[in-house]
Amino acid sequence: MKIWKTEKPKTVIQDEASDTGSDAFYKPDIETDKFPSGKLLDTIIYSMELSVKSFYELSVDELYRILKFRVDVFVVEQNCPYEEIDDQDQKAIHLYLSDDEKIEAYLRIIDEDDHAKIGRVIAKERRKGLGTMIMKEAIRVCKEVLKKDKIIVEAQTYAREFYEKLGFRAISEPFDLDGIEHIKMIRE
Repeated sequence: MKIWKTEKPKTVIQDEASDTGSDAFYKPDIETDKFPSGKLLDTIIYSMELSVKSFYELSVDELYRILKFRVDVFVVEQNCPYEEIDDQDQKAIHLYLSDDEKIEAYLRIIDEDDHAKIGRVIAKERRKGLGTMIMKEAIRVCKEVLKKDKIIVEAQTYAREFYEKLGFRAISEPFDLDGIEHIKMIRE
């Protein structure tokens, strides 16, 4: 598997037309490329590196940082003791965004018979656009690398709207998964 590297922003762009004054900095809307004032973006400056690797291409250090990141969020932060190391990582493609060697967002893709399954989606900082950025890359990898148009996620129900904005729709009723309510969603 090839590693894709990108130079993308930490968004630090001033919206001079904002109603809170000229000292305020805003994160533009990723979908519309507009500031809250409606002004279109001129430039965005990011400094993130995207890595896309199979399990066997990950270094020991990368694997450790990925597993620690996942356990910190899914087990510790969400207070959900479950088997995080689930024997699926070996057959997954791992995507992560890093900044100065720190993982800022992560997900994995598993190639199933007739679809791809995206899971373990996490961003260190919520509502900063990192989840959208890594999901868009994952969708691209599913389509271009795996040649799969059908993509499944089992999303926590609070994130349903996030996935809907990326073209997913619910295909199940909410269900319990390890004590947290989830919903199965598809993008075709």
